[in-house]
Amino acid sequence: MDEKVMSGSTQQTINCSEETHPIKPHSQSSVNMLTLEEMTNSVDRNREKKNAYNIKMCYYFYRSRRHIKKTCLKHGRKVKAFVFILLICLYTAFFSYAMYLRQGDSSMTGFIAITVVLALVFMFKIIPYKRAVERFQHFLKTHPRTLQNSKRSLVVLCLLVTGVTLITEVIMVRPSNLISLTGIVGILTMFLLTSTHPHKVKWRPVLSGLVLQYLFALIVLKVPIVYRALQWFGAIITKILSFSGAGADFIYGSDFEHVGLVFRIIPLIVFVMCVLTVLEHLKILHVVLKVIGRFLATCLGVSPAEALNASSNIFLGPVDSLMIIRPFLDDVTPSELHCLMANGMSTVTGSIMGLYIMLGISADHLLAASVMSAPAALSLSKLAVPETRRNAKLEEDDFHFVSKYQSVMDAASSGATTAMTLGAAIIANSIAVVSVMKMVNYVLNWLGELVNVQGLTLQWICSFVFYPLAIAMGIDVQDGHRVAELIGLKAFINEIVAYTSLGHYRTNRIRFEEYVSLNYTDWSIDKASNDVSLPGWNATLEGGFLTDKSEVITTYALCGFANFISVGIMMGCYLVLIPHRKAVVFKYILRSMMVGHCASFITACIAGLLYK
Repeated sequence: MDEKVMSGSTQQTINCSEETHPIKPHSQSSVNMLTLEEMTNSVDRNREKKNAYNIKMCYYFYRSRRHIKKTCLKHGRKVKAFVFILLICLYTAFFSYAMYLRQGDSSMTGFIAITVVLALVFMFKIIPYKRAVERFQHFLKTHPRTLQNSKRSLVVLCLLVTGVTLITEVIMVRPSNLISLTGIVGILTMFLLTSTHPHKVKWRPVLSGLVLQYLFALIVLKVPIVYRALQWFGAIITKILSFSGAGADFIYGSDFEHVGLVFRIIPLIVFVMCVLTVLEHLKILHVVLKVIGRFLATCLGVSPAEALNASSNIFLGPVDSLMIIRPFLDDVTPSELHCLMANGMSTVTGSIMGLYIMLGISADHLLAASVMSAPAALSLSKLAVPETRRNAKLEEDDFHFVSKYQSVMDAASSGATTAMTLGAAIIANSIAVVSVMKMVNYVLNWLGELVNVQGLTLQWICSFVFYPLAIAMGIDVQDGHRVAELIGLKAFINEIVAYTSLGHYRTNRIRFEEYVSLNYTDWSIDKASNDVSLPGWNATLEGGFLTDKSEVITTYALCGFANFISVGIMMGCYLVLIPHRKAVVFKYILRSMMVGHCASFITACIAGLLYK
C-alpha cells in the first residue's frame, strides 16, 4: 500500500514537473521558432523603413533637380554670367599672382601670349561686332565707288611697300639675292606658255597671290618681333610634339626611339591628329579656317570653295580638306577643281609637319612655308588653268562647316583611328618607294658600269637635271647639286625621304659649327664625296653639310605633297566623291602636281630673295 501511495505521488510529481518544466528539446525548438519569427518581422520593418527613406530621398532629389533646372532655364543668362565672371576673377587672380612671382622671367612669355589671345576672344564675344560688320558691308554695297577707291589705294600701298622693300632690303643690302627673281619669272613664264587659255588669264589672283606671299615673307623674315614670335611658336609646337613620346614610351618601352622610324612616326601622327580633331570638334579650328579663307577670297578674288580648301590644307590633309568642301564639289568649275587638287599638293598637314620637325627640320620655317604656299598654289593654278565662266551657285559667304563628331571623346577616338590608317599608309609607301629606289639605283649602276660610268644613280641624274632650278632659287653654287638631288627625291619619291636627307645635312652643319666654336681648325673637306673630316673628334660628317641659306631655301622648296604617290591618293579621293567628273580629274591631275611643285619653288624663291 505504501508502495502504491509512493508510486502515485511519484507519478504526480513527474506530471507536475512536466507541466512546470517541459522537456528541454521541445522548449528550445519553441524558443528558436519565436526568435526567427521576430527576426523576420524586424527585417521586414527595417526594409519598409529603408524603402520609404529611399523613396523620400528620390522624391527630394528629383524635386531639387527639377527646381534647379527650372531656375537655370528662368535665369540662364544670369547663371552663365555669374559663372563666367567667377572664372574671369579666378584667372585674373592667378595671372596677377604668377606675374608677381615670375616678374621678368622668360617663361611668362607664353602665358602672357595665351592671356592676350583669351582677352581678344573675350572681346569678340562681348562686343557686338557682327552688326557693325553688317552695317559696314551694307555701306560698301551702297557706295561702290568708295569700295573701288579703297581697293585701288590698298593695291597701290601693297605695290609701293613691295617696291620700296625690294630696293632697301635686297638691292642695297644683298644684291646677290636678286637671282631668286629669275626663278619666279621663269616659273611664271613656263605656266603662261603652257596655260590652257593664255588669253583668258585673270591677273588679279596671280599677282595678288605673289604680292601676298612676298608681304608675308617680309613680315616673317624682316620684322624681328614677328620672327621671334614665330620661333617661339615653333618651339611650342616642338614641345607639344614631344609629348607623343609618353604614349610611345608606355607601349614600346623607353628605348623606342632607337629601334626604328616606325616607332616614332605612329605615336607622333596619332597625337597630332587627335589634337587637331578635338580642335575641329570644339570649332576652334573652324574659326581659324574661316578667317584665313575669307582673307584669301577677298585678296585674291577666288571662290569660297578654293579659299576654304587652301586654308584647311594648312592644318588638315587633302582628304579632310575635301570633306569640308564636299557640298561644293558637284558645282565647281574645271578651273576650280584643278585649283582644289593643286591646293592639296602644295602644302603639308599639321601631323606630317610634326614628322618633319622630328627629322630635324626647323619648325619656324616649316610653319612659314606651309602658310606661304597656299596663296602661291591659288595664283599658279589660275595661271595654268584660267577661269572661263563664272560660277553663280557659289556665294561669297559660303563658309559653313558640318560637325562630324558627337563629343570630345568621339573626336579624339576618330582622330586616333584616322591617324593609324595614315601612319600605316606612310610606312607602307615609304617601304615601297625606298625599296624601288634601291632597285632602280642598282639597275642604273649596273648599266653605267657597262659603259665605264661609275656611281650612276637616280640621285646623281637628278643632281644635274634640277641643278639650274636650284641655282635659280638662290641656292649657293657649292650646294647646287646636293639640293637638286633633294628636289629629285621629293619629285620622284616623296618629301619624307628628301627631308630625311636634309635633316642629316642640318645635323652635320650643327656639329661642324660646334666643332669650329671649340677653336678646332684642322678640319678638311673631300671634294669628291663632300665628306667633312673632323680629326679633333676622330669623326667624319658623311655627305658634308649645306650653308644656312641653302638649308633655309631647301626647307621651303621641299614643303609640299606633290609627288606621284599623292597623285594616286588624290585620284582615289576625287573618283569616290565625284565619279561623274573623272574625265576632268584625269585631265588635270598631273598638271596640278606640277602646280604643287612650283608653288613650293616660288615660296623658296621669295625666301631666298629676302634671306639675310
